[in-house]
Formats: sequence, C-alpha cells, structure tokens
Amino acid sequence: NDLSAFHLYRDAGTIGVYDPALDVLLDDVTVSVPITSVNFNAITPVLSVTGSGVHVLVTVDILSGADPGHQLGLKINSPSSINLDAISQVFNGPNDALIIRDFSDIGTSQDYPLPVSLLSFSARSGYDEIILEWSTASEQGNAGFYLMRSSEEQGEYVRVNSELIEGQGNSNILHEYSYEDSEVQTEVDYYYKLYSVDFNGTVQVYGSIASASANVLPTEFALSQNYPNPFNPTTRISFDVAKESTVSLEIYNMLGQKIRTLIDNQRYQPGVYSDVIWDAKDDQGNSISNGIYYLVYSAKDYGHRQVRKMVFMK
Repeated sequence: NDLSAFHLYRDAGTIGVYDPALDVLLDDVTVSVPITSVNFNAITPVLSVTGSGVHVLVTVDILSGADPGHQLGLKINSPSSINLDAISQVFNGPNDALIIRDFSDIGTSQDYPLPVSLLSFSARSGYDEIILEWSTASEQGNAGFYLMRSSEEQGEYVRVNSELIEGQGNSNILHEYSYEDSEVQTEVDYYYKLYSVDFNGTVQVYGSIASASANVLPTEFALSQNYPNPFNPTTRISFDVAKESTVSLEIYNMLGQKIRTLIDNQRYQPGVYSDVIWDAKDDQGNSISNGIYYLVYSAKDYGHRQVRKMVFMK
C-alpha cells in the first residue's frame, strides 16, 4: 500500500544513483494495490543492448505516510540476461526516501564505435543569450543531444535543454546544429559540454568545453561614428537598436541630396549592428568625390533620428 509508481531509467550518470540531469527515462508504470507484478513493456527508446557497460535503474514513488517498517523485495526473471550486483531488499524510509539502491548491468564484452563523430563545438555571445553551435561528420544510431552548463569550468554541470535535440539517426554527411540558451545572466561566463544519446539510451560525453557570456541589450537607439573617418575606400558603420523597430540608414551630400540608401525601412530586433559597410559609391554605383557627407540613422517606430558627419578623401 506504500507504492504508487515504478520508473525504469537508462543509468547514464553515477551508476546506481538517480541523476535527473543524465539518466534517460525509458518507461513509467503506475500501480494500484494489490501489486502482483510490474512489467516494463512500453520502453522508449527501445533498450537493445549492443555495447558494454549498459546499466538500468529502477526507482519507486512512495506515498506519503508510508510505513518505514515495510520492505520491497526484487524478483528478477531470466537472471542470465539481467544480473544484479546484489540480490538484496530495498528498504523504504519515511515518505519518499529509499535507503538502498540496486542496479543492473546488462552489458556485453564487445566494443562499439562512438555514435557521433564531432567536428566542432563552440559558444558565442548573443544579446541576453548564448548561442551554442556544433557540427558532426557522421552519426550512427544517434537519437539526439543534450547540452550541459556550469558557471565554473570545473564546477557542477546541469542540463540546459529538457527536450532532446533531435539527431540524424544514421548519416555519413556533415550536419550543423545550434541552440540558443536564454536562461543566462548577462556578462557572466558560462561553460558548456555536449552529450549525445543513441537509440539504446547510451550517453556519450564529449571532452570539448565551450565558453561564452551574454551581452547586455542596448537601452537607447544610437549611431556610432563611422570608422575609419576620414576614409578611403570603405568605412564601417555601427548602430544600436533598443527595441524592435523599422530602421533606415541613408547618406546625403552637402546639398542635402540623398545619394545612397544602405538600409531601406527594414525591421530590426534589439541589438548592436556593426556589419554595414559603405564603399564610397552612390545608388547608381558611381564613385563619389572628395568631401563631407552625412549619415542619417532613423528608427521610425520611435521617432529617433541621428546624424553623423563623414569625410571621404581619395
């Protein structure tokens, strides 16, 4: 009468201990009294053993008010295929505690190649987020990926994505992946590890650690001075967008005539943009003459308009 549910896991963390960040749930069985047997028959992913060191872990939900004097015995069918380290009873403590944990090792002695051939794994700074990117040269039986994060390189890592990032299964061509981690604080260094999970539930940890910090979003619309200035033959232009807005970036001569449109009423998300290059040509592709020009930045949804003086010298 003390039990409510059984859970079967692929034991991928500390063997014999439930690790919610690593262990892969294979099946749940809800029970009602009297319990005569518990059958795990809806296992997903299918637990077919093809490698060495495959472990499974069974956990039990214990109802509140459980009798700590009661015992839970384990009976294993087909002991030739599943072996427990010790056939002992598992005692339930007060309410939801289990004092002793037994686990099974159903591995073989064969060696198998890693499911994923990883080419690269990196992290880069975004605004209020960190972007994780990785690529694979080949994948064999790859169900997907988990990302693990820590605030210290040698610290404790916790899982970032609750849902598995789907892999390619079996593939011999390059694949690229990305994930945006927005559950971070700005200007704080974070460290990441990549895990892959095959269709047997086997977890592979890759040695590379990627690190980055999230940038702070700008609080105001702003146009920076172009660089270099004076310039020849090109100059780089940077501007800040504080809120999503329609942006235009235009260049005028000293007579007030518009000679070039660099950005024509495009929607921009908040962020800092520094990838606009002016090649000292007008809209018709003609080279401009020496002189002073005016760069005009507009964020039209918020009535922002800002002007910078530029000098072109051949």
